Amino acid sequence: MVLMMATSSFSFGSWLCTGLVVFASVELQEIFLEGIVGPSSAEGSELLEALVQPLSCEGPGLSRWLALAALAHAVVYRHQGQMLSKTTAFGYPMDIQPPAFAAQVFGTRSKAVSMSTSGLQAPDGRSFFAVYLQSGLEVLREFTIRVQCIVAASRHKGAKALDLSQLQVLEADVLQLAPLMRIAAAGLCGWICLSRDMDDLGKVQREDALSKVIYELCGALQALKRLISLRGLLDFAPPTVRGAQSSFEEAQHSLYQLLMTFEHCGLQQVILPPLYKRMLEDMMRDF
Repeated sequence: MVLMMATSSFSFGSWLCTGLVVFASVELQEIFLEGIVGPSSAEGSELLEALVQPLSCEGPGLSRWLALAALAHAVVYRHQGQMLSKTTAFGYPMDIQPPAFAAQVFGTRSKAVSMSTSGLQAPDGRSFFAVYLQSGLEVLREFTIRVQCIVAASRHKGAKALDLSQLQVLEADVLQLAPLMRIAAAGLCGWICLSRDMDDLGKVQREDALSKVIYELCGALQALKRLISLRGLLDFAPPTVRGAQSSFEEAQHSLYQLLMTFEHCGLQQVILPPLYKRMLEDMMRDF
């Protein structure tokens, strides 16, 4: 902004230079943030400890945010642009190094690991993936509940259900957790899809992860759809509308990915309520 103000009286070339500087700074910031939450910045044991921290947006609870972000980063953003013919269900090449933490999550032997391992375990004996799944599902449920609080109040009492201060508090609660909800959805979806080809020990299947995540994503989609439909009834702040829309898109994308990956590989065993089942049937027809 300072550069734009300083060059406002100069030529088009000055504006172009300013734009290049701004875009370059954004790119550097993205690289820096990816480095912070990248797989090399944390060990599996540290992530396991962070995943059991209380769900909080300040203090020690922030380590849980970083752990979920690191796991999502490891599985979602690797090997982009590589052109290899043989790939896994989630698009990863079969003949290259698996994602970071794959040995801990799945407990499998890979080319990058010199010995077989059963994976990390929590003090109570749960596997790394079981702890990760519970942590991610808790985020999805809490976010859905926060959205449903606004929806339920407006459904019972209409537009006068909440005054401005009450609505702002509920909106802040939703916006506070929306980024972590998107991270949890993308990360869980990525690891579950990857498990179809890499989870030799069946850790993901034993936790019934596919059914649980699909159930929570359907609930989040229903709640967000109702919230978005209230835009004409309640005076939402613009950031709330954008956050709800981006969360809806991420939940929908994650659900699509699961449906495509497991359409002929376990999706028939998923038991859902009739409302969610009809939702999946409608989505499958859109494929």
